[in-house]
Amino acid sequence: MICKASLVLSLLIFLSFVLFPQWIGNVGLGYFNPLIAMASLADHDIPETLSDTVTDPEIKVQEFKQTIPIKNQVIEKVLSGDKTNSVQANAELFESGSGEGKNDVQFAQAQIKGCGVEVIIVSPKIVEVEPGKIVTATFQIKNNSDRQEEFFDSLNLPSGWHMITPLSPIKLRAFEMQIKIIAFSVPAISPEGEYPLKYSVMSQGDYSNTDNDMFSVVVLPKIKVDILLEDKPEKVIAGDVFFLRMRILNRGNTKSKLNFLIKANPDYPVIVKPSDLILNAGKSQLVHMEVKSDKTLNHRTTHFLTIQVQEGEGVETREVAVLTIETEIIPWGGMERDLYGYFSGQISFIGVAGDDNKGHQLEITGSGSLDEQGEKNVDFLIRTPNTQEISIFGMPEEYKFKYTDSVMMLALGDKKFFLSPLTAFNRYGRGAEINISPGAFEAGTYHLKNQWKTSSVNETGAFISYQHKDFLQLRGNFLNKVTRTNTLIDKFHDRIYSLQGRLSPNEMFNFGLEYGFSPSKREKNYSDHAYRVDFKGNLSDQVWYTFEKTRAGPKFFGYYNDADYTTGTLTFPIYLNFRGNVSYRRAENNIDRDPLKTKANQEISYRAGVAYTSSFNTAFSLDYEDFQRKDRLLPSKYNFNDKVMKLGISQEFNRFTIKPIIEAGKRNDRLLLPGFERKTIERYSLYSSFYPTGNQNYSFYARSGHEQYFANLERSKSAGASMSWKFNDRFIFSNAFEKKYIHSGKKQEQDSLNSTMSYKLPNDHYINFKGRWVNMIDSKEDQAAILISYDIPLTIPFGRSNNSFPMSF
Repeated sequence: MICKASLVLSLLIFLSFVLFPQWIGNVGLGYFNPLIAMASLADHDIPETLSDTVTDPEIKVQEFKQTIPIKNQVIEKVLSGDKTNSVQANAELFESGSGEGKNDVQFAQAQIKGCGVEVIIVSPKIVEVEPGKIVTATFQIKNNSDRQEEFFDSLNLPSGWHMITPLSPIKLRAFEMQIKIIAFSVPAISPEGEYPLKYSVMSQGDYSNTDNDMFSVVVLPKIKVDILLEDKPEKVIAGDVFFLRMRILNRGNTKSKLNFLIKANPDYPVIVKPSDLILNAGKSQLVHMEVKSDKTLNHRTTHFLTIQVQEGEGVETREVAVLTIETEIIPWGGMERDLYGYFSGQISFIGVAGDDNKGHQLEITGSGSLDEQGEKNVDFLIRTPNTQEISIFGMPEEYKFKYTDSVMMLALGDKKFFLSPLTAFNRYGRGAEINISPGAFEAGTYHLKNQWKTSSVNETGAFISYQHKDFLQLRGNFLNKVTRTNTLIDKFHDRIYSLQGRLSPNEMFNFGLEYGFSPSKREKNYSDHAYRVDFKGNLSDQVWYTFEKTRAGPKFFGYYNDADYTTGTLTFPIYLNFRGNVSYRRAENNIDRDPLKTKANQEISYRAGVAYTSSFNTAFSLDYEDFQRKDRLLPSKYNFNDKVMKLGISQEFNRFTIKPIIEAGKRNDRLLLPGFERKTIERYSLYSSFYPTGNQNYSFYARSGHEQYFANLERSKSAGASMSWKFNDRFIFSNAFEKKYIHSGKKQEQDSLNSTMSYKLPNDHYINFKGRWVNMIDSKEDQAAILISYDIPLTIPFGRSNNSFPMSF
């Protein structure tokens, strides 16, 4: 009854803000002392007649005040309807990146990190959530190239977690910025702990144009029970009985009565001893499991055994911990000995189509071990020809080979190369890499070349590192980079050196430091330095913290350039089920305020919030953010301050979760003249997720309101629904529909539909389908793309095996 009341209250509050936003805003935002500002001209540019006369970035305030008469003239034109050469047009050009011309290249100086595209998380880097709840995260995506790009985004969610907002291609014009809010659900069976997640964006047409940012989801415990796997076999012959042992620990402060719910796939008989137990606080006990495998099995498979630990009795039973154990089952059952080992592989025939174009590809993949101990491993990929320009599902021509053993790693072909955060990170290209790690020392080198339409980069990197046990690492890096572009400047030659150290004695403290130096041949004595500090930890499973500080000089040309970036988050208990969090973010580029770089952006965000979870699966959160963004070059193009409150209510039922969010606040534009009220910020969101069975998932979301971090405070609306069905082990289908509406000078409306399907034929071959349809309402343009592949599993013999059981995959 209380759960239903909580749901009704949540919906009433959400609908009140949607139906009566003005009345709610006037009442609920009274804590802001309204200051008079000219909201209609937020973040507008300065007329050229003024910009041309000011070149000193340290111009005095008194001199800046002389610009007011000029701004008055432009304001009069705007109010009278004359928008010719107005600051409105200049502001929209600057913020949307819709302008095209030779001066656009200067906007690339706004980039803090990455290669062409930049991704920065603008929400806290640590998000706490209880199992069964919904998580949201916000990212700022900038296309810093001088051309329109279409990007794919991805998020590495753990198994069983589901996206609510679809991950769909993002089309950005030159120098355009977009705010992307993602939402996903955390299953009720998710074990407690920290889950590092990476949100990545990559260009469809240029894989070297990519960037990502990291954040962590901390799944909170409901009660403190841990499962430790004590013993399990690595491989089992089909038909044998195998044994497993796990230890149950009560880390809470009360006595707990525990029992076990066992799920096996394949569904083999399982005996658990003891089947239930009572554990006092601080005590532990061993639990034994006996599993009988199927002797008729004729192919190698992996057996998954999921143990759910439940606390309580009857209707009060609740899950407190879960453990999944994987065991490899190998067929035997009287078969003759197979004298050969095999690689597992696949050959795929791929067809893609987009608009009026179509093409095809052949892809061959394989992986396996060269020895029976599984220490010498090989994997490879061959895909040809290139179909990137045919469809958004088109893939480049790629060739990959990788060999690893306990001492060496050798990679050839197309891949992502990594050196260090300050030097080279996420560099895609064709090349070679070798790493050798004899004992505590490790050394490696790589060379890559990426040849795209817009640029050619040749990189050679090398490193040497020393690892002392598990808590201390020292490393030195060197990068030699030669870049040729199609712009006015033909060639850049940079050399970057860096030293790294990491100290991680325990979970409470993990500290990293990197210092970089960049002597460049771009000009005489053209050199600079950079440094990066990061540390994070977990204190007694109650306090989580993370901090990162990066500063790179204007003449440092590594992964970061001309930027100062700081971010930190702290979460902590307050009282009983109350928890608090604070976070800080500061980002600057053009740190020396060079007037030739058109702007010197600075963003500062202060956040604080509290969260409370009731015993009825209802969670409340209240957050406050003070966000400031300004151009530090004078005359400033923008200077505004947002103060926003955010209220979220999450209600979890048996298999259904709903989460309405209300955001409201005020913007103070510090560049505008008296006579206009400040702008109101409002945004309303609703997320829901439904799991009728373990093989079905449905989700829905809707958002309406201002895009807060945009300088022109544009309004947008979006809604989407998605579903995923696993009908059986052979057929999986998913579908996602999304509708977006943006008003930024001109109206933009877009409908998109994304579908995927996978079907396993009786002969174990697969048919896969991907489809996307996009309807741009404003341009009356439809875009459609499909991909169809036919996949044939392969077993590739490579040599004789001395093992007494088959090695086929």
